[in-house]
Amino acid sequence: MIGNNQLESIRNTQFALKIFYKRPDIKCIFPKKITDLNVSGLLCVTDMKRPPSFNYLRIVANESAHASFFNYIQPKLHLQKVWNAIYSTPIIYVTNHWAVPQYKSKYGVPELWNLKKGAYEFGWNVYCFNGKTIDMKLTKKLQTNRLKNSDFLNELANWSYWNQGKNYKKNIKVVKTDSKLGIINAVRIENPMKKLVGIQQHVSVKSNTVYRLSGTVRSTATNKNDIIFGGRIGFYLPGQKEKQIVWMSEYNHWWKKELIFTNQVTDTATVYIHMGYGGVASTGEFTNISLERLGN
Repeated sequence: MIGNNQLESIRNTQFALKIFYKRPDIKCIFPKKITDLNVSGLLCVTDMKRPPSFNYLRIVANESAHASFFNYIQPKLHLQKVWNAIYSTPIIYVTNHWAVPQYKSKYGVPELWNLKKGAYEFGWNVYCFNGKTIDMKLTKKLQTNRLKNSDFLNELANWSYWNQGKNYKKNIKVVKTDSKLGIINAVRIENPMKKLVGIQQHVSVKSNTVYRLSGTVRSTATNKNDIIFGGRIGFYLPGQKEKQIVWMSEYNHWWKKELIFTNQVTDTATVYIHMGYGGVASTGEFTNISLERLGN
């Protein structure tokens, strides 16, 4: 999948397969929507460290294709990841943002004093597609969120304090957030103590069943990928390895993550959200916490 505005990249890929790699037998399609995928094959999707990260304006990131895949295409296809290659390149950079110039100058003089050391991470994930789409009527029925009050519209109803949250209840509160993002309430966890402070909810799950754990999180502090944030959502059920989603770096914009896994035990699991992962002090906001059943 290549970004909609990257016509040159599409042409280069087509020509390279024929001329340089001598593989005219490989037919490439560049899907923009799910209906473009009507045959089985391999689907290549970008993988990039964002957010928080940065990308020079001159480097093609295929951002639109990346978003289209994860938001609209992946949930409707039977896919199996078969290969990936992610590379990290040490670089000197100026601004920790996405789509930025390679350098800055003031009065015509390069701002060398503002240069920072970092790494640019980019690569590809390859999925095998069997040509079949998922029954969305059945999927929609299954994808009911198993968690209650996941958007905190009813304050902390259905949630209880987790770990050191029991000792620092005043540091956990529900706040109003940016309504333009479609997010109304979030739980804010203030953790200057560097403790494991959080809340939890118990939920019944079935064995040999696929679930999707997800949440949307942001830091209230800053936007720096070299500062540890330490926000986490966990799924704990004895008899199997704990599942987790970790937000390691400070990023002060809403950042959604998800994890798809197969549950192995029929019982009551604990889903918890907390700050303090890695023993760091920070403040984070969590909302739209979800545990969806995707199928067997």
